[in-house]
Amino acid sequence: MDQLPLTDDTVIFGLLALCLGLVFYTSSLQTRFWQKFYTVVPTVLLCYLLPAILASTGIVSEEASNLYFVASRYLLPAALILMTLSIDLKAIVNLGPKALIMFFTGTVGIIIGGPYNSGMLATAQREQATYDYKPVGDALWEKAQKIRQICEIHGVDVRTAALQYPLLHPAVASVIPGSISLTQLEENLELFHRP
Repeated sequence: MDQLPLTDDTVIFGLLALCLGLVFYTSSLQTRFWQKFYTVVPTVLLCYLLPAILASTGIVSEEASNLYFVASRYLLPAALILMTLSIDLKAIVNLGPKALIMFFTGTVGIIIGGPYNSGMLATAQREQATYDYKPVGDALWEKAQKIRQICEIHGVDVRTAALQYPLLHPAVASVIPGSISLTQLEENLELFHRP
């Protein structure tokens, strides 16, 4: 137990894969217990809940791991490509033109990702700030500080402005700040709801 929290990305990835494999395996079992269990507890909920439990109990260190970066840069794009390859285009075309027009009209919207510019607007400490996951250059840091000063003059937290400003445009459907911990998620939710 003196090896906790786990910090090796390979071990953490294996543990997460094991958790997900266990969830999907048990959800496919036809035994009475698991069928009743998954009618009460959704499979997707467990996929999020088990890793959260591992992090909150201190078994896994999310601060010392680069797994989020690897997953967001490599695994997520690969999963999206595989998902699009599995789309039954013939069945979609067979829906007819009216259904397709309604579908595409309802799904058009811009999603803003990374409103903090990967951390540059999320912190006032230069040594903690990143832009595109790299240290911030002098010119960009100066621009970020000017934005921060304007927000302070108007009594607005720069993080609140970064999250809420894009939503003022009617074409923007969502803003994804990219929280990597429960604390950041709670902070972002609070910032979204600030007046």
